[in-house]
Amino acid sequence: MDSGTIGFAVVPGLITDLGGQRLLYTTAAVALTLGAGVLVQPLARRLDSARSVRAILTALSIVLAGLILGVFSAVTQNPWLGLTASGLLGAGYGLMLVAGLLETQRIALPLRLGTLTGRYYTLAYLGYFTPTVMAFLALWVAPLELMVAVTLGIDSGGIVQDRAAT
Repeated sequence: MDSGTIGFAVVPGLITDLGGQRLLYTTAAVALTLGAGVLVQPLARRLDSARSVRAILTALSIVLAGLILGVFSAVTQNPWLGLTASGLLGAGYGLMLVAGLLETQRIALPLRLGTLTGRYYTLAYLGYFTPTVMAFLALWVAPLELMVAVTLGIDSGGIVQDRAAT
């Protein structure tokens, strides 16, 4: 899952009561998502540590807050909540991207750093298919229900617990 793409491609679509302002609203959501993702990256370096999962937990917490806010924005049809959700999802994406890159640098042997960084980016950017998968599933399941499912499943795999145990 890529929280950034949910922020700029899914959340704006959940706000259906925009009339002729849909393009402006979606543009604002894209700008907020991507802008927050870039602006938060220096914070990720300060939060990151080889002995702590602080950066990853912060990123997951921000993404979860963004997803919950995205669901509430859809239920209430409040466009301002939607834009806030998009910003949070972008910030979570930015933090997670940097935290993952720093972890890759820590575990890679010097001669394999380029290869492993490329693999990390490949896997990370597979998340850009999230809106496509959600759009396909929306043929059978309501978009709001999909958003709730994504929100409830953010850490269903126990990723944080596994990483924290090491």
